[in-house]
Amino acid sequence: MFVVWEGMFAFSNILRGVGEPGYTLVAMIVGACLSVVAVPLLVFGAGPVPAIGIAGGFLGMGVGRLTSWMVMLYFVAAGRSRLKIRFRDLRPDPGIIWLLIGVASPVSAQIYLE
Repeated sequence: MFVVWEGMFAFSNILRGVGEPGYTLVAMIVGACLSVVAVPLLVFGAGPVPAIGIAGGFLGMGVGRLTSWMVMLYFVAAGRSRLKIRFRDLRPDPGIIWLLIGVASPVSAQIYLE
C-alpha cells in the first residue's frame, strides 16, 4: 500500500513538472471523492458491505489513492499529456544505478553511524 501512496504523489509531481497540473488536479479530485465515500462505508459498513473498523479507513484511502494514480496513468497512456513514457524508458540503466549508489552511499553511512 505504501507503493500506491507514495507512487501517486511522485507521479503527480512528475506531471506537474512537465507542465500538466490540470491532469493532477482532476485525478486528485476523483480520488478524494472516492475516498470520501469509501472510508465511512468501509469503517462503519452499510448494506452488504461489512464494517471493518480502522482497517477500513486505511483501505478506503488506499482505494482513493490508487484511483488517482490510475486516472493520471490514463492521461499519460492515452497520449493527452506532454509526458511520454515508453517501455524502453523503464529498463534499469546500470550506469545510472551505480551513480545513484555512489551519491547515496556517504549519506547512508552517515545515517547508520549516528
